[in-house]
Amino acid sequence: MTDTYHARRLTWRRACAFALPLLLLIPLVLFLQGRAAAETPLETTLKFSHQKHLAADVPCLFCHPGAINGAVASIPSAQKCVGCHQNIEVTSSEGRATVEQLMQRWEEGLPLVWPKVYDLPDFVNFNHQPHLAAGKNCERCHGDLSQMEMARPAYRINMGFCLQNCHRHEDVEKRQRLMDCATCHK
Repeated sequence: MTDTYHARRLTWRRACAFALPLLLLIPLVLFLQGRAAAETPLETTLKFSHQKHLAADVPCLFCHPGAINGAVASIPSAQKCVGCHQNIEVTSSEGRATVEQLMQRWEEGLPLVWPKVYDLPDFVNFNHQPHLAAGKNCERCHGDLSQMEMARPAYRINMGFCLQNCHRHEDVEKRQRLMDCATCHK
């Protein structure tokens, strides 16, 4: 065996000795980052009450206008919330504290962080607009938000829910189209 062979072998062993711990360390770091992100407290999330806003006659589509013309209902920005709360007096001390927190975040240029409530799979093609155009109200799928502080799934929204609670009960012409897989799946 030549000295070149032994030198290459030694270099390869050194490279492996260096690379192997890195290869083991990278997944560990990624795993720990994911856990840290999942465990991050939602202290940046404002305590929001659907119940109080609906009791004040704020319509769903005022805060979620994306549902009118698109797939995603949209989440209100800090600017939208501040636009109202600069002009509306909140009477409860808890409500005033939340509005103060909102204004502070706005002044600091920090975004509002809202917990995700619904997350449909990528292979589902959902759009709020045709549902609203067909006269389906928000409560039909989202439950009675006037009885909820923070939004939470009132139903397990999946294919079975949509087919069983709505699509199968439409008139014959609509039913055939609504039961076609391509209507909801990419």
